[in-house]
Amino acid sequence: MAKILIVDDEADLRSSVRDWLAMDGHRIEEATDGSEALELMQASEFDVVVLDLMLPKINGFEVCRTYRRAGGSARILMLTAKDSISDKQDGFECGADDYLVKPINLQELSIRVRALMRRSIVVAGAQLVVGDLVLDTATHRLFKGGEEVKLVAQELALLEFFMREPNRVFSAETLIRQVWRGQSSPSTVRTHIKTLRQKIERDGTSPQIETIQKLGYCLRV
Repeated sequence: MAKILIVDDEADLRSSVRDWLAMDGHRIEEATDGSEALELMQASEFDVVVLDLMLPKINGFEVCRTYRRAGGSARILMLTAKDSISDKQDGFECGADDYLVKPINLQELSIRVRALMRRSIVVAGAQLVVGDLVLDTATHRLFKGGEEVKLVAQELALLEFFMREPNRVFSAETLIRQVWRGQSSPSTVRTHIKTLRQKIERDGTSPQIETIQKLGYCLRV
């Protein structure tokens, strides 16, 4: 299940997309113009943003560009009536992850959303591999540069969450919700981040857990 923001000024299309994705179990929020979209994207964490290109106030290109410059890491699926290569190139260059041409097929939309949710996962069998970190998800053992690193259960859960989407920024709120199932606090997150850093950042080697001011944390490769 993902938290998805739908941004489109066409009420009928927005309603159809909302109802369709909600049937897949996703949590949906909506915006009708670029300014409202940016406010929501800066105030809350989203997994996927379904973003129309031609929007009132601020167009989709500028929404995407502004969001990425601020460190936003949600997957962005652009919707547009234009099918030219130059428009698609502009969309990808400003930070979009995928592109869907109107009129959209709702089943294809679901497929693309699921594909976007799987991106950035580096998996080799039962292993997650990021830089010189190898996490065996079957045996719950972590290796760094071939040497085993001992982690407690919650450290393993937190690191696995990071390793599934390296370079993506997660707020403390998201980590509490996803890793601790809501049963934690920002201070607990900070404590576990500190201990993880001590164990995996030996000699300043990459990857490292980076703190992004006012946004959260990411496993930076």
